[in-house]
Amino acid sequence: MTFKRSGTDIFDSNRVMSAATLNLISNTGTIEVTNAPPALGTVAGYIAGGNGASNVIARFPFASDTNATSVGVLTVARSDSANTSSQVATYSSGGYTSGATELQTIERLTFASATPSVTYITGLINDYYVSPSYRRGHTGVSSPVSGYFVGGTSLGTSQAIIDKFSFATQSSSSMQFVGNVTNARYYMSGQNSDTSGYVTGGILTNTAHTDESAKFPFATDTNATNVLTLTQAKAFSTGISNATYGYQVGGQITPPTLVNTDTINRFPFASNVNATNVASLNTVRSNSAGFSSTASGYVAQGYNAANPTPSGNNISKFSFASESTSSSVGTVSYNSNRQSNAGSQD
Repeated sequence: MTFKRSGTDIFDSNRVMSAATLNLISNTGTIEVTNAPPALGTVAGYIAGGNGASNVIARFPFASDTNATSVGVLTVARSDSANTSSQVATYSSGGYTSGATELQTIERLTFASATPSVTYITGLINDYYVSPSYRRGHTGVSSPVSGYFVGGTSLGTSQAIIDKFSFATQSSSSMQFVGNVTNARYYMSGQNSDTSGYVTGGILTNTAHTDESAKFPFATDTNATNVLTLTQAKAFSTGISNATYGYQVGGQITPPTLVNTDTINRFPFASNVNATNVASLNTVRSNSAGFSSTASGYVAQGYNAANPTPSGNNISKFSFASESTSSSVGTVSYNSNRQSNAGSQD
C-alpha cells in the first residue's frame, strides 16, 4: 500500500506512522496523510564523518545490540556537519574538511540497502539572500517534506539563520532562507515534532552557553521564538525525538567549568513547558551523534570526559518507555575515538 501527502508518495506500508492522522479516500486505493510524523528509524542508525575530517559511514542495527561496522564512505571527509532525514534518505551538510576548510555542500545517503548509496550534491547550501555558503557547528531538523539547517558558524561568524530545502527537488534553487532563531548560536541540538522544529542550547555569539530552546513552525516560513528553557545551559548536546517528546542528551556545561554531563532533558511537543531531567547516560558525553528509533534513543561516540580528553567509541541506548539510565549496546569497531560526527536513522 502507498501513502500519500498532497498526491506525493512519501513512504510505504513498512514505514512507521506514529502520531499521523489518516483519512481513507474511498475507491482510490490511497490513504492521505494529513499530518505525517518526522522520520523515526525502524532498521538502523548511521554514523557519518567525524573529527579529523573522517569520510567513513558506519551502520548499526536497531533490532539487535551489536557493534557498528563500516558500510561506505562520504565523497568528502567532513566534521561538524549537520544531518536532516526524509523517509528514504539522509542529507549530510556543511562542516569542515582537512585543513579546517569549511564546506557548503550536501551528500545524500539513500537507504536502499545495508550499504547506502552516496550522492554528492554540489552547492546545495547556497548564497540565497543572507544565508552564507559555508557552515559548520549547525544543526539539522526534519519535516515530512523539507530539511532545515539552523545556526552554526560561517567563516568564524555565528549565525541565526534558518534555511530550508525540499526533499523532492534537492537542488540549489530549492534552498530558501525562511527565518532566524532568537539569537545567533552554534553547537546546539535539534529536535522535531510533526509540525515544528526545535533548536535547544548552544553557544551564543559572546561564547556563553545558553539554556534557551526556540521553536519554529513547518507550515509557515517565519522566525523561531523561545518557548522553554533547559535544566542547564549546555552546548555540544545531542538531539533526539520521538512522536511525543524532544530530548537533549549529554553536552557541555557553560564556562568556566567546561565539564561534560550525563543528563537527559525531556520536553513535550504538545505544550511549551520547560524541560526536566528524566534519565542519565551511562557516562558523561558531548559531541556525540544521535539516533531516534521508534522505541529508543541512541548516542554514539563523542567526548566521554572533560574537554579535551580523548573521545570514546561506545554506542549507548535508552528506552523511551522507561526513560532509565542508558546502557552500552555496542562499539564503533572501525576508526574509533571520534566526535563531532553526524547521526541519522532508517
